[in-house]
Amino acid sequence: MRNKFIFGILLTLLFTNILTLALWLWSPQSKNTSEGFSVDINPDAPVAKVNDTKITYQQWLTYLENKYGKKALKEMINKDVTNQLADQENLSINEGVVQLELSLLATMEGILTEEAIDQKEQRLEEEVTNRLYLEELVTQDILVSEEEIESYYNQYSEQYHFSPSIQLSHITVEDQATAQKIISELDGGTSFSTLARQYTTDEETRDTGGYLGYFTSSSSYLPSGYFEYAQEMNEHTYSEPIQTEDGVAIIYLHRYLPEVDLSYDQLHAHIRREIALEKMEDVPQATSLWNQLEVDWVYKNK
Repeated sequence: MRNKFIFGILLTLLFTNILTLALWLWSPQSKNTSEGFSVDINPDAPVAKVNDTKITYQQWLTYLENKYGKKALKEMINKDVTNQLADQENLSINEGVVQLELSLLATMEGILTEEAIDQKEQRLEEEVTNRLYLEELVTQDILVSEEEIESYYNQYSEQYHFSPSIQLSHITVEDQATAQKIISELDGGTSFSTLARQYTTDEETRDTGGYLGYFTSSSSYLPSGYFEYAQEMNEHTYSEPIQTEDGVAIIYLHRYLPEVDLSYDQLHAHIRREIALEKMEDVPQATSLWNQLEVDWVYKNK
């Protein structure tokens, strides 16, 4: 059951990546200007050269359209079909269930800036909600008894609990003097990762700029005291030097993800969907809902 839950989350990540490409590829701006690109683009100039061979802007777009265009457009239609039908039927998804999936997705990410976190969370929330709408729409006619729901909850309720988690980096040094020097450089604007590569005595995290990852209070790999100290910090800040058994540490709190603990009532509809999906022979596809709306697209004859 846990693997199925994670699989749904991974599908959300895949769908998000495809949709991001689709929004760029099919944007009217992408045909005429560099707006929306991550780099400056001149449509009248080659986008690449290999010796004397040029790859033109139009060749690039044609390749992308041929490789991804139909699939990306289908995903965009699927999203609209699902959202419109969900709106027509006045469907709603419990906010706690959405937050649980967002928290699990966050722990699969590396280090992100505050701006990137805000942008990604908004996009992922839309995709998670859309996927759950789809699951609700395709399972509405499948009968699931209250006894089945209660049994499922009693057996798998732990998978719907998310413990408070912190995303950390650290720099470890031998003495307070070195630690204070690092604090001065941090105060002066030098990046934490740069200083970690220069100063840290932790060989395992030096190459990653001191990055440790996500941890809960029960994580056995987190140095003693880090979790408690980090809980008193603000996100995207570094600590004062902390005396540890192995020397002096400075920690950086990238993100703090709060606890998500859902009750039976909050999970009731979600578990009903989970059980109903298991009763289905095929993986739910939004294309099966197209006949409920008027869908017309450029690939209709292909």
